[in-house]
Amino acid sequence: MNATMLAYGHATGGNKGAIELLRYFWERVSDMGKNYPFRPTPLDKYEQSRGLDHNPFFTAMGMLSSIMSPYQFNPTNINPLRDLVNELVDFEVLKKKPTIPLFLCATNCLTCKQKTFRGENISLDAVMASACLPNLFQAVEIDGEFYWDGGYTANPPFLFFPYATGCGDVLFILVNPFIAHSVPIKPNELIDRMNIVSFNASLIKDLTFYRFLKEIGIIRGDADVPEALKPFTKLFIHAINSQDKVHRYGFSSKYNTDMDFLEELYKLGYGKANQWMKLNYGKIGVGSTLDLDEVGVSAVSDWEEDLQEAGYTVYRRMGEGEWGVKPSNPESGNKDAANKKRRKVNRDKK
Repeated sequence: MNATMLAYGHATGGNKGAIELLRYFWERVSDMGKNYPFRPTPLDKYEQSRGLDHNPFFTAMGMLSSIMSPYQFNPTNINPLRDLVNELVDFEVLKKKPTIPLFLCATNCLTCKQKTFRGENISLDAVMASACLPNLFQAVEIDGEFYWDGGYTANPPFLFFPYATGCGDVLFILVNPFIAHSVPIKPNELIDRMNIVSFNASLIKDLTFYRFLKEIGIIRGDADVPEALKPFTKLFIHAINSQDKVHRYGFSSKYNTDMDFLEELYKLGYGKANQWMKLNYGKIGVGSTLDLDEVGVSAVSDWEEDLQEAGYTVYRRMGEGEWGVKPSNPESGNKDAANKKRRKVNRDKK
């Protein structure tokens, strides 16, 4: 929804329009929240957790959602956010005259496949599908398929961006903390950490693939790079990272729509973005600035033991600053290749 407001505001009013619409959207969300009992209690405010841990209605809702689905406690599928997005956005503008390409990712809940909506496929339903948490909302039907939040399969689908846009730099806004500072013990902490792990898993997987290609030298940018991988040779990764601050906000804070809390998040994000720009603006188009170790992305060296068990050796390329992988026993590698060729011939005969 943030991306949709940003894209539509920019299409209709440039940078200023994007900023104003994004703020107005969250002001309206906060106003709507005043009509519901899910707000911090005096005790929550005293503890400064920014959560709703002591709100009895929030606790009751948590218990209800564990025994009933949205199809039961909300059979008419009422969603105030849908009405708000529909009021603020003319989707024909995003389809016909976008100034910023918009990609909305959803997860097909029947097939587990990722679906990316773009161009003519951008719609109100696509926005709602991309933000459909299955414990709160019914799956969104689009063209006979049913979708949940895209975070389960691509968060975001950044490996697709170089092909779709030709852009060489990807800037992540990291909201969920990758690294936990303590073992989750309380029920809400367990649920929160499970959600964070599941939503970060797709990004970690894609970043691991990207790092693997970089470290073993497949995407060095030379003439030997396969055509399909050439968009990655000049792909640089960046991130505005606020994990050192957001880790203190608990699970229930995600349901807090009080304007003072939203202002706090806005100031935190603005400060982090400003800091990143001062340090890294000159590196855009030049190189990556995201420390992949910092977000827990495995390096080739981390797989050394597993690769050795599989019959491969991991070695450091002298002077190239890259890792290499080769069969530990070249003869066994040749035998494997011969066996694969033999099996293929047998299949062709059949």
